[in-house]
Amino acid sequence: AGDRTVLVAEDLSDWPAGGQLLITPTAAGPTAEAFEERALVGVRRVDGGLFALDLSSPLAQAHEGGGEISGEVALLSRNVAISSKYPLRTRGHTAYMAGAAGSIAYAEFRDLGTLGVLGRYPIHFHMMGEGSRGMSVRGASIWRSGNHFLNIHGSNGITVADTVGYGAPGHGFVVERTVERHAPVRQGKREVERARSAKGGRSGANVGTVFIHTLGAMARWRPGSLDEPRRIALFWISSLNMTLIDNVAVGASGGRDSAGFHLAEGQDYTPAAAPLTMVHNEARGNGAHGFFSWTNAKAELDIVDLRSYRNGRSGASIGAYNNRLRFFNSRLLENGVHNLGIWVSRTWVQDSLLARSPVGVFFHPHPVNSNPDTPTVVARTRFLEHSAAHIAQDHRSCPQPEEERRPASRQCAANYAVFLRPEFGGGRVLDFGWHENAHSWIDLVEWQSPPAELPSSVRVIRRDQQEDGSRPYEPFEARIRPLQRGVDAPPTVQLTARPQGGREGVMLRAQAHDDGGVAAVEFFADGVLLGRLTAPPYELVWRPGAESRRVPLVYARAIDRSGQVAYSAVTAYSRAGR
Repeated sequence: AGDRTVLVAEDLSDWPAGGQLLITPTAAGPTAEAFEERALVGVRRVDGGLFALDLSSPLAQAHEGGGEISGEVALLSRNVAISSKYPLRTRGHTAYMAGAAGSIAYAEFRDLGTLGVLGRYPIHFHMMGEGSRGMSVRGASIWRSGNHFLNIHGSNGITVADTVGYGAPGHGFVVERTVERHAPVRQGKREVERARSAKGGRSGANVGTVFIHTLGAMARWRPGSLDEPRRIALFWISSLNMTLIDNVAVGASGGRDSAGFHLAEGQDYTPAAAPLTMVHNEARGNGAHGFFSWTNAKAELDIVDLRSYRNGRSGASIGAYNNRLRFFNSRLLENGVHNLGIWVSRTWVQDSLLARSPVGVFFHPHPVNSNPDTPTVVARTRFLEHSAAHIAQDHRSCPQPEEERRPASRQCAANYAVFLRPEFGGGRVLDFGWHENAHSWIDLVEWQSPPAELPSSVRVIRRDQQEDGSRPYEPFEARIRPLQRGVDAPPTVQLTARPQGGREGVMLRAQAHDDGGVAAVEFFADGVLLGRLTAPPYELVWRPGAESRRVPLVYARAIDRSGQVAYSAVTAYSRAGR
């Protein structure tokens, strides 16, 4: 606070003096005032290879930078601008319909979109099917919107890249289900049913959409908005056949399930097309969750390198009840209630870090019967500095005694979870307490550095259960017994990227290991599969094309012989000279 200069690592000397800037907040629970707008006075090179942006007036808020949690600086001005002449009276909009052609590059869309009117958005792709494939929105600025930032509805193969959306009275970037359901919303004292629809989405629709290196900032519900206030999101995802790479969502607020990224129920899904890919996205300072899902999709979907910080309730909240989402290499830090909330009968979390929240993982009740053969698995994950407990669960009692004793109860469903090779750094490990189903258990398997009085593998059960070999253990408010459980650990993989064969060649080299053998290693750049190798050495020379980004994200995936997977760290590879 008080600074008139912002330091950045990237050369922004082509940003024009007088251009309008946005500086995003880094604190939890940001107010609208924390999103600060300033005019750019100039850009200059300073020591340490950094660049200084001189601002028209001092900043009123503190904005962190340079560490793991850093804010963004976005240029809102463009030399081509489309805006409403009288935004307080009548707002314009733009739309691509069936038969249209063309793309958008480096244009500004300001004061567009009509509050509460379907189809009136700053940018709208409407029911174009395959006709939109290859179209793009690049380098655009969409701000002070009256109705979303951008809507993609029943249109395939659109890329949104290097774009900023700032200030919307509902959702931000929306991939809309082909038959979209708008839940009833309240406008003053009237309740309006926006539309009715079938329960699910459509196959063959909203396939191949890509969001890459795009910033969504400040979406706040306002009376009259099209969107349900409880679930405002900066990225509203209603397709399981799209890609999100290197995006940031900061400052969505509405009700208890507002989120940076929202994976909605009833999505469009085409099994024959590439499944949802989410890699290296960041959610920060959102009212409730960084990532929120409410889907019962049976497709196996991987969320890789999610970074979710300082959100009001959770870093990620996984629902509803029965899906196949898997999280790899996540970093969930300093969220308000818990870092990870689980509403499903099973999920998978691996190679992640959860730190500095009241609770690390919290298990909510779920009204579907659980299967002890397919438990939730949290593998090779570190838990640090949680003030209440690293692991906790809902302690409500079952209102029906006969359901409490049924292993397959839906009314009072059991919780089964395995924590494989966990690392706990200080504080209380587990608040098992009571659970509404008597058959619930949590296994701690090959615990790294357990207390001296515990074996490295234990099963934790409810304190009223008298299993053979069990004993009370007060630190967990439960009973424990030694556990003999076979472990099939996932593989491990590390990736290096080096120049090869000239400036444009990149040698990708992976080191992969698994006790039962590695079946394959796959290499990716910005979510695109580059190659698959089934035997060592796992090396591939990639020659990026002209369409590749200047700093693509590269990573590897290892697959073992039992089908388990692991992802390497995601690496930003700078292609010097481009």
